[in-house]
Amino acid sequence: MSGLRGRIRRLEGEHAEPEETPREAQERRQYLREQAEHINYCRGEDEPPIFEVRDNGDVVCAVDGRPVTDPRQTLAERFYWMEVGFGGHGLVHDEAAQAFYSQSGHLAVSRDRVDLRYLMPPDRHGH
Repeated sequence: MSGLRGRIRRLEGEHAEPEETPREAQERRQYLREQAEHINYCRGEDEPPIFEVRDNGDVVCAVDGRPVTDPRQTLAERFYWMEVGFGGHGLVHDEAAQAFYSQSGHLAVSRDRVDLRYLMPPDRHGH
């Protein structure tokens, strides 16, 4: 039995994300800052900034201080707060999960992920 457990652990480990090198981490953080600054720059004149870039280079959501650690998260935060502002017409808002779902129950947008298939019509309305 222990041989099987070891093989399972090895197989599970093969699918784990490889660790970032310090250089890769630095490049990811720089790209994240650039994305956050660009999104803030492109917002409407009457819109408050979505992101805050701290003096140490960390990026947080300006709404509540939630850390933003992945460049893909910048798009998700942008779309999530846009839906909050618009009222999420045609979507179901789960405030506790901080997510919007299509009428058919598929995740459309959360603060971590966007699925355009369910965010854009016609699937936004569950069709």
